[in-house]
Amino acid sequence: FLAVLMVVAGLVLLVTCLNVSGMMLARSTGRQKEMTIRLAVGASRWRLVRQLLTEATVLFGLGGLAGAFVAAWLVDALLLFITGLSVPLGFELPMDWRVLLFTAGAAFAAAVFASIFPAREALRRDAASALRTRESEDRRTGRLRSVFVVAQIAGAMVLLVGAGLFARSVLAGVRADLGFDADRVAVTSVTLPNDRYDEARGQVFFSQLLTSAAAIPGVASVALAARPPLGVARNPVAVEVPGYQHIGDQELTVDGNFVNETYLSTLGVGIIAGRDFAAEDIVGKRNVVVVNQTAASRFWPNQTVIGQRIVVAEQVFSVVGVATDSRSLLQDATPVTQAYFPMSVRFTPSMNVVFRSVADPESFGAQIQTVVARLDASLVVPPPVTLRETMNGALLPQRLAAVVTGGLGLFGFFLAALGVYGILAHAVGTRTREIGVRLALGGRRINVLGLVVGSGMRLVLVGVFLGVGFSLLVSPLLGGFLIGVRPFDPITLAVVSLVFMSVASIACYLPARRATRINPATVLRNE
Repeated sequence: FLAVLMVVAGLVLLVTCLNVSGMMLARSTGRQKEMTIRLAVGASRWRLVRQLLTEATVLFGLGGLAGAFVAAWLVDALLLFITGLSVPLGFELPMDWRVLLFTAGAAFAAAVFASIFPAREALRRDAASALRTRESEDRRTGRLRSVFVVAQIAGAMVLLVGAGLFARSVLAGVRADLGFDADRVAVTSVTLPNDRYDEARGQVFFSQLLTSAAAIPGVASVALAARPPLGVARNPVAVEVPGYQHIGDQELTVDGNFVNETYLSTLGVGIIAGRDFAAEDIVGKRNVVVVNQTAASRFWPNQTVIGQRIVVAEQVFSVVGVATDSRSLLQDATPVTQAYFPMSVRFTPSMNVVFRSVADPESFGAQIQTVVARLDASLVVPPPVTLRETMNGALLPQRLAAVVTGGLGLFGFFLAALGVYGILAHAVGTRTREIGVRLALGGRRINVLGLVVGSGMRLVLVGVFLGVGFSLLVSPLLGGFLIGVRPFDPITLAVVSLVFMSVASIACYLPARRATRINPATVLRNE
C-alpha cells in the first residue's frame, strides 16, 4: 500500500518536473542572445550548463524546503485522520533526518531532470545565427514543450483515475452487502490466562459470561466466536470432503470459525437448509458443522447437503445446516467457502463477545466490562467496537489512498491545465505578428479563436487518450485495494476524461481570446 502511495508521489513529482522544464524551455527562448553572447565572449558550454543547473537547483531546493514544512503539517493532519477512528491503531510518521535527506536528494534529482532539456536546447543553437535572427521558438523546442504537456496530461489522468477508483471503492465498501445485519452490533474480546484457566474452567467462565451479558437490559442477543465478523484475515482450516475431487496441489481449506449456538442468529445470518446449532451441540461437544451456500454448492452440487461429512484433523463432522453467504472480509469480491464449528470442539482461551443491542451498542460497553469484572476482576476487557467502526477501519487503506491520490491528482491536474495554458499563451506571444497579418488580410477573429483552441485541444486529446491507455495498464495493479469496483471501470474513465477536457478547454480559451484581441495595425506598425 505504501509502495502504491510512493509511486503516486513520484508521478506527481514527474508531472511537476515536466511543467517546470516546459517553462524553462519557454524562458530559454528569450535568453537565446544572452547564451550566445556568453559563448561568444569565451564561456564554455559546460559553464552555461552549470549555470542553468544551478538556477534549477535553487528553484527546486526552495520548493523542497517549503514542501518539507508543508509535509510536517500534513503529517499531523493525516495522523488526526487516522486516530479519529475508534479502532486503536499504532501508526507513526516521523519527520527525521532520513526523510529530509530523501527530500533533498529528490529535489536535486528533479532539478537535474528539469534542467537537462532546456540546457540542451539553449546550447545547441549556432551563435552567429542566433545573434542575427529574431528571438523565437523553433519547431524542435515547440514540439518538445508539446510532448511535455501531453505527458503531464497523461500522468494527471492516471492519478485522477486512481483517485476515482479508490473513492468509488470506499463508497462500495460502505454500501456492501455483508450477508448479515451489522447495525447495533458490537464486538469485544476476552482472553483468559493459561496459568489459571484450563479447558473445563474456561468453558464454565464463557458460559457464565453469556448468561450474565444476556441479562443486561437492552442487550437483545450475545454470542461467542473465536474470530470476529469482518476480521482482518481469514482463518483457513484444512478439510477433506469424502467424494469431492480436489483440483490442485494445495490442500483444500475453508474459512472456519468456532462459535456458540447464538452466533449466527445474533448476526442475522439465515439458515436456508437444515438447522442452526443447538445448545446440546455445544455442551455435548458434538462433531457437527454448518456450511454456507458457496461451500454446499461447491462440495455437493445437486446433492442433499444435510448429513454430508467433512473431515478436519481426522475428526469427522456431520453437516446439520446450510447458512446464507456472508463476508468474513470486507474486501471479498465473491463469497468464499465457510464452515462454522461448535466452539467446544476446539477450545481457545481467547474469544470474541458479539452482542446486539436495541440501542447504541457503545453505551453497553461499561456494563459488559462490569460483567467480566464480576466473574474475574483481573481480566482486562477492551471497549466494544461496533461493526460499522470495524468497516471504517477495514476501509482505512482505501480512504487514505482516495485522499492522498485525490489531493495529488488534483495538484497534477492543475499543473497539466497550467501547462496547456502556458504553451498556448507562449505560442500566441511568439505568433503575434502572424496573427496580426492574418487579421490584416481579412481573417476572421472566430477563425483565429478556433486555430488557437484547436491546437491546444489536440494536445489535450492526445494526452487524455494516452492517460486512459496508461490507466488501463496500471489499474489492474490496484485490484487488491478495490472493493466492489473493477479496475477497468468505464464510469471513472469517462467522468475523469470529461472533467479533464472541460477544464482544459477553458485553459485553451483564455489565451485564444487574447489572440482575437490583437490589433493588426499596432502589430504591423511596430514591425
